[in-house]
Amino acid sequence: MSEWKETEIGLIPKDWEVAELGKIADVTKLAGFEFTEYIEYIEGGEIIALRALNVRNGELDLNDVKTISKNASDSLVRSKLYKNDILFTYVGANIGQFALVDADDKYHLAPNICRIRVSNEFYTYFLFSYFRTETFKKIVNKYVVGSSQPTLPMKNIRQITVPYPSKAEQKQIADILSCLDNKIDNLRRQNETLEKIAQTLFKHWFIDFEFPNDDGKPYKSSGGAMVASELGDIPEGWRVGKLGEVADITSSKRIFQSEYQDSGVPFYRSKEIIELSLGQSISTELYISLEKFNEIKEKFSIPQEGDILLTSVGTIGISYIVRKNDYFYFKDGNLTWIKNFRNGFNGILIYFWLKDELTQQQIKVSTIGSTQKALTIQALNNLTLIIYNPLVLSKLIPFFVPIYRKIEQNTNQIQTLTKTRDTLLPKLMSGQIRVKEGESIIEEE
Repeated sequence: MSEWKETEIGLIPKDWEVAELGKIADVTKLAGFEFTEYIEYIEGGEIIALRALNVRNGELDLNDVKTISKNASDSLVRSKLYKNDILFTYVGANIGQFALVDADDKYHLAPNICRIRVSNEFYTYFLFSYFRTETFKKIVNKYVVGSSQPTLPMKNIRQITVPYPSKAEQKQIADILSCLDNKIDNLRRQNETLEKIAQTLFKHWFIDFEFPNDDGKPYKSSGGAMVASELGDIPEGWRVGKLGEVADITSSKRIFQSEYQDSGVPFYRSKEIIELSLGQSISTELYISLEKFNEIKEKFSIPQEGDILLTSVGTIGISYIVRKNDYFYFKDGNLTWIKNFRNGFNGILIYFWLKDELTQQQIKVSTIGSTQKALTIQALNNLTLIIYNPLVLSKLIPFFVPIYRKIEQNTNQIQTLTKTRDTLLPKLMSGQIRVKEGESIIEEE
């Protein structure tokens, strides 16, 4: 049993130390005058200027980026970014978010994030992993100043303390966690590839009408009969209809804020559904009581395998198909529920239809509101789609099922690996679990 000592970050093994960030890393930010005088956002720039919104949940979020020229980046060497730099947000509502830079000469600092570059005596991935812990989050909150606009001054960031075991032990801990992270990342990449395959197949068959005919040849280019429609020529025997013809579109029963619980059945909003759709773990969870959940289940219904939830406020049009072992309820207004498919359609086909570019364009023009965009149930019911020949559907849908099942299997594995990592993380970072040097054996203190 190790001996322990009390520190500002809690109990740690006696042979560990603590260190201030400023002592083991260079912490810097882009000065305001540098940005205004030397940097200008441009279309199609070679370098991505990373802002606070691009740093989220331990990862880079590149869905909305600004770019600058390479010349502009090269002119500010102090704030250029390189592989294994850690990014950290220090102002605003999302203060304390972080991410790891994955490449050299690809990114540059923009306002409201700082760069942390560790010294040779510290192991980057160990520090990055420590940033994930609840202990670190609590310590960060102690250094925040301001109420209307929370801020972490650079001097405060440099004073934040972190555990400091030997570099060899840092590496052993980081190797375990990075191994799990790499497996999770590989599975996510597999899912991205599978999604692209399914979307390509969907477009080829149901948008370009090149599904295999009775001879196994592409229908349209092989002279398949086409008829005119409001959407242009479509295969004979197909017709234009509305989403409401092939599914029921509804919402959940209202849950009031006073009914939120600290534990129980997970209660999802758009935020959580977006994270699930990306294969991420839930970063913030609300709950309702099991009694309330069972009451809703008995009197009304709950999402079933194959149903779809669609984000309908704020970030609109992100779809999630409910999996077999999912166990949750969801917020009305934030999310719309698509279920009870008919006319040969099922949730898998509608899921890929919702992701199609043409459908996303329809959704975009169907939203209402200026400051807060929203997608109503009525608007969803009226989305235009092609009602495919049921006989053709029955032959083609089976091709999508194994792709979706593999995505589902990978997602389940991602969740298992994430839980394993998140269970190990605080124990490794506090020394409750020690890794024997040169061995893969893990001992719990």
